[in-house]
Amino acid sequence: MIQQPKTKASIRILSLDPKTEKILKSWRVDQQQRFLKIGINTFNRNQYVFTQGKSNRLLAPARADDCLKWVYKHYPQRKITIHGFRHTHASLLFGAGATIKEVQDRLGYSN
Repeated sequence: MIQQPKTKASIRILSLDPKTEKILKSWRVDQQQRFLKIGINTFNRNQYVFTQGKSNRLLAPARADDCLKWVYKHYPQRKITIHGFRHTHASLLFGAGATIKEVQDRLGYSN
């Protein structure tokens, strides 16, 4: 879903660790190769990271929940909602020594 951010603080640049960057770069190459085979050019700088199968359209908002349900079905464990990952991320940041201000900025909170 594409929409305007709720607040000015919602507009931000997030840093990623090198391992995550490497995984995303590898995915990008794979995505380009797959779509090129079916005649879709995804070499555009504005290409979305995750799109629907063979149409290259945006994923439906419920798709992340569907994927998470599949994971929990095949790998039973304590279930966390999509929004719960945001809270987990904040807790892990604090555990890694981030300040309240750093976590606030990372999550896009203005106060």
